[in-house]
Amino acid sequence: MQILEKNKIGSQKEKEKLWKLYYETYAIINEESPCKQSYDRNEFLEVLDDPEVIKFILINREDLAGLALITNNLQKVSWISEPYFQKHFPDYYNNRRIYYIKAFVIAAPYQGHFKYVFSLLRAVIEYIDSKKGVGAFDCSERINKLLPLLIRKIGNRIISNEEVLDKQLYYLMT
Repeated sequence: MQILEKNKIGSQKEKEKLWKLYYETYAIINEESPCKQSYDRNEFLEVLDDPEVIKFILINREDLAGLALITNNLQKVSWISEPYFQKHFPDYYNNRRIYYIKAFVIAAPYQGHFKYVFSLLRAVIEYIDSKKGVGAFDCSERINKLLPLLIRKIGNRIISNEEVLDKQLYYLMT
């Protein structure tokens, strides 16, 4: 098992493999949440070309097993309120030490095998810690109940505090 850290994905073949992994994982998730949980193809390919988005690619015996995308440029995270982070976390914000986890994907054959999830999450957490940063992320409470717990468990020596910043509810009234 190996984790590659890249600023840009060069080859079209690699981009296509990453898109396939990402799309197949999120297609299922998007059917279960009223909130769009993923990029469309063009957005995703733009992210792969963006050097300000760090790509962590999990490889197992030449097989693509996972992908995580993070950035410390909050302008690259269109669904969050940058002024919120600037107001509430000014030191981290002004020094670009807030790292937003934009995506976290484990390929279907590796889901349920925690060593792959742990390895990829650990790489992301250790990277953020090496930059003296803080990590932020969002996830669907219905779909990804375990993600905050896993991050807590993996980062137990690094993470000293966590805070739910907000919750957004979706309603259907008939």
